Amino acid sequence: MSPLVAEPARAMLFVEWGLIMNRRLLISFLILMAPCPAAHAKETLVIAQSGSLVGNHVIYLQPQSAIKVFDQQSKISLIAKKPDWQLILANDRTKSWCIVTKGLKSPFSNTTLWMLTGQDFNSLQWNASGTATIASQPATDFKTLLLDLDTGIATAKRPAHVYAMQAQVVPKPVASAVCKFLSMPVVGSLPLKVIYTNGIGEPVKVLDTDSIQRKQIADAQFAVPDGYRRKDRQDEVFKDPNRQQAIEDMVQSIGRHK
Repeated sequence: MSPLVAEPARAMLFVEWGLIMNRRLLISFLILMAPCPAAHAKETLVIAQSGSLVGNHVIYLQPQSAIKVFDQQSKISLIAKKPDWQLILANDRTKSWCIVTKGLKSPFSNTTLWMLTGQDFNSLQWNASGTATIASQPATDFKTLLLDLDTGIATAKRPAHVYAMQAQVVPKPVASAVCKFLSMPVVGSLPLKVIYTNGIGEPVKVLDTDSIQRKQIADAQFAVPDGYRRKDRQDEVFKDPNRQQAIEDMVQSIGRHK
């Protein structure tokens, strides 16, 4: 082949090679810039709750699969998921966690209804008395009567209600653990609203559901983050001196009208 023919052929090879490399670079750039889908995201009920007893918290619920209760003030979570539904406590503030091997305690144990009203709500008989709709969610109304402060006898003047989710979305032991974690009466299902009548006839709302939304939440929400230190006992996870003063103020505020 003469040099006059070889030169254009070589030039064409360089052009083709340049086009191929440009296409490869463009494809790589597009792959890098493409939004990454959320890893294993699933539809999740995000339940925002508030109350005078335990403040604000969020329940992340994947029915029959996983649940996480996150207290926004203490940054403590209760987590459980299938297949074994093992209870786990995690503290985002101290970056610690533990497995619950014995009876679950509550980070709000200093503000239980028993301390505020002088009655152990879990020793009372809670009877299903009707139904209601709480934040668009069907609920069962569990009712009981509290004691008259003067006579010590249960009185119709002091009703108390626990509105709990009708659907059994998690195993009953897990639902009971959520109730205990929030210092709410244990009725076998997730609590949506709790209200009682104090000694001067005023209703006291200790728990309410502000909203329920459906969102795509990644599985990582129901796992302990990497780097958290494992503890042997629950009280080591609950330990949070920054929360103690808030607890004492809350007890004093509610206790005035028990």
